[in-house]
Amino acid sequence: MKSAAKEKIFKKLRRSFTSDAEFRITSLMRKIPDADLVPRFIEAAEKLNAFIYNCQLTELPDILKDYGSADSHLLAPDISTNFEQIKGVAFTEKMTIKEIAEFSCGITAPRYGLAQTGTLAELHLLSGERLISLIPETHIAVLPVSALVTDHHQVFQQIPPHINLTLISGPSRTADIEKRIVIGAHGPKKLVILLVNNK
Repeated sequence: MKSAAKEKIFKKLRRSFTSDAEFRITSLMRKIPDADLVPRFIEAAEKLNAFIYNCQLTELPDILKDYGSADSHLLAPDISTNFEQIKGVAFTEKMTIKEIAEFSCGITAPRYGLAQTGTLAELHLLSGERLISLIPETHIAVLPVSALVTDHHQVFQQIPPHINLTLISGPSRTADIEKRIVIGAHGPKKLVILLVNNK
């Protein structure tokens, strides 16, 4: 008698856990409506200590002046190709880590922005290209609004196989030191996202 009652309770518990887990998974996988992508991305990225500028293409040069001169900006290949308004030094595969570290800002053009988590997804074709967003003290990401998606599921469905992918959620942080969060210990101290209205 006791074991039957116990089994009945366990059945109820299992059912509630399963339905709760299914609810959480399906709610996470729901696509965010296009109209909500920008506010959701901004909210999530700001929680991760990123600085966001919701701007127009024409405003980029003036914003970037606040982050030093053009010769202190290292540009990812996608920046040089797609954003002619942005001036700086173009990255080459011959650059050493020491040379990259001399730049105060690394400027990249992430392929996607994940609205659910405020994460940037960068695809890299050239050897060493990912160092642009990992070594300079400030990482500036130029992200068109049209590059916003709901979450990583959409990213993984769209990217080609065997490509280098870097997911960036806020500036570099670690809790290794006395179990306190330290910003910029192993990478950029500041993440600036220029969310460009191109729709």
